[in-house]
Amino acid sequence: MRKILVIVCAGVVMASCKNENNSANIRSINVVNDSSTFPKDSNTFYFPLLGTSRDADVLDTFTNSWYSKMLFGLHEPVLYQSSDTTEIFRFTWLRTFHKPIAIRVTAKNGEHILTLKVASGAGGYEVGNLVRDTSFYISNNEWNEFSSRMGAINFWSLSSQDNSRGKDGSEWILEGRGNEKYHFVTRWTPNTNATPNKDYRSCCYYLIQLSGLKIPDKELY
Repeated sequence: MRKILVIVCAGVVMASCKNENNSANIRSINVVNDSSTFPKDSNTFYFPLLGTSRDADVLDTFTNSWYSKMLFGLHEPVLYQSSDTTEIFRFTWLRTFHKPIAIRVTAKNGEHILTLKVASGAGGYEVGNLVRDTSFYISNNEWNEFSSRMGAINFWSLSSQDNSRGKDGSEWILEGRGNEKYHFVTRWTPNTNATPNKDYRSCCYYLIQLSGLKIPDKELY
């Protein structure tokens, strides 16, 4: 009787695993090595600096230093200076009181890879140590859904910055590189009520969902 019970239980568990639509389980099968490299110099700027470029995609020294310090600590590559023609998008999420996060999606040779980086510090203070670094394949449908959302917000035409700022909150930074062009957009604590920030937030949040991260509601800001 005990053997029969064990077999039945095992069957239930296996069926549950097959039916469970849990990205964390699915992604563990599709792990891949991240071949990108990050700078050796911690003072490297990750974004064009104000006064050094004629493009609209520039940041002042303070903001550039802050963002760059976080991305360096997350062991991320510099996108805007790269000559690689690979299509890459990166969402960097800097919450004042919670762990810095970078989610990068890459299209190369017909495959699509998502890379997730998480550091131990806080986005408004110190980056801390890299505590999570994983890369895995995503499906064509997932890539196409993300591309559709990028198109819906007219990413390449969005202004890099707006005038929304506050004392505490979060920075939602989205970068894109492809077809020999680079662009970034940063928004402070985009809300869920007003367009276009609502759509921008939704586009970035889709990458959080794809990454498999489970963020408590109180930490989602």
